[in-house]
Amino acid sequence: MRKRIIKNGLLIGITMTSLSVLSQSTGWKIEQITYDVSKDGIKSNQTKQTIYIGKEAVRIENKQGVTLFKIEGDSAYIVRLMPPQKTYMVLPSQFLIMGMLGTYFKCENTGCEIDTTAIQPTGETDTVKGYKTQKIKANMKIMGVQTTQVYQWMTKDWHELNEAMDAYWKVVKKVLLKNVQEPEQVQLMKNVFEYIEEIQDKYGNTIKSEMTLWGQTTVTETVSVSKVNLSPDMFIIPKDYQEMQGFMQFRK
Repeated sequence: MRKRIIKNGLLIGITMTSLSVLSQSTGWKIEQITYDVSKDGIKSNQTKQTIYIGKEAVRIENKQGVTLFKIEGDSAYIVRLMPPQKTYMVLPSQFLIMGMLGTYFKCENTGCEIDTTAIQPTGETDTVKGYKTQKIKANMKIMGVQTTQVYQWMTKDWHELNEAMDAYWKVVKKVLLKNVQEPEQVQLMKNVFEYIEEIQDKYGNTIKSEMTLWGQTTVTETVSVSKVNLSPDMFIIPKDYQEMQGFMQFRK
């Protein structure tokens, strides 16, 4: 069975069940927790996020639902699954680009360009989960406009995390670039991913981040990274899910 999406006048097929007959493959599993911290140091509102990373797909599970990044032949798509309602929605690439990569853009009325000052070292070091880290200051932006600062503790010593994140960005990069049409946007995206690679080469990847917004401090920690077997069924839309009215629709 295949469901199809009409995008920019092109018909793109998305396999729904055919992948399930394939054998399992090995990939990565990253587990993270996010929680709020009061001024007295009391933790609350802890939530969990799990990221599964395959060769050509990523699955992110958190309290908002499940997000799939999937490369399929010459096409790629991003889908949000809502398991409690058994519904799904296709997410527009621009929405994801600015949400995931907005920190690395500097936008004005004339357009956006890469912000090479987005990530700055503080000169501080610390040991987090047994790994030596460098404390980095990042300018968090929404739609390219700065909203607050985020502090990140990054390491090159947690080799499993670095391998897993390399695989993660490889898939995300392919998916987002396949959904960008304008040459100028394509080049901007390539520049951003090159900048991200430079940051990874210099500092590694983030073990812990801390953000204070509107007086509320939120911390995210990576708690484990492991190699796992991934079933192809993890990266497809279940047959009994119905399309939810949203940004873009599948057409049968």
